[in-house]
Amino acid sequence: MSRGHGRQERIILQTVNGTRYGCTVRQLAYAAYGPDRGDGPSETQLAAVRRIVDRLLREERVVERVMLGTDRYILPARPSVATTQQMLQCLDCDLRWVSEEHAPHPHCWSCGRPGLPTRPYVRTRVPGRRG
Repeated sequence: MSRGHGRQERIILQTVNGTRYGCTVRQLAYAAYGPDRGDGPSETQLAAVRRIVDRLLREERVVERVMLGTDRYILPARPSVATTQQMLQCLDCDLRWVSEEHAPHPHCWSCGRPGLPTRPYVRTRVPGRRG
């Protein structure tokens, strides 16, 4: 009888591939097992997820990076399909930013108004200036 290891691996891979910035082992344990009576994943569940992640690392299906000091994040081994990006601007605040499909930022961070579509910066030459 199966003990559900394939199911846990599938959940872990879907979670890692579904995020842009990666997941910690604790976050993956939450995804795989759910919160356990509000206490979070047990040490046994964390160890089981760590074993699956270690196997995926050996198989080069995921990578592990240290970010934000000492936190270790699990990321997809290959970048996901290119995301749709849109350049937006706020004329009142004189700001431009990129809003991406999986992490949309449709409003100006300064005034809160919706951004207006724009083209990327184009460097133009000013007559009479060198450069």
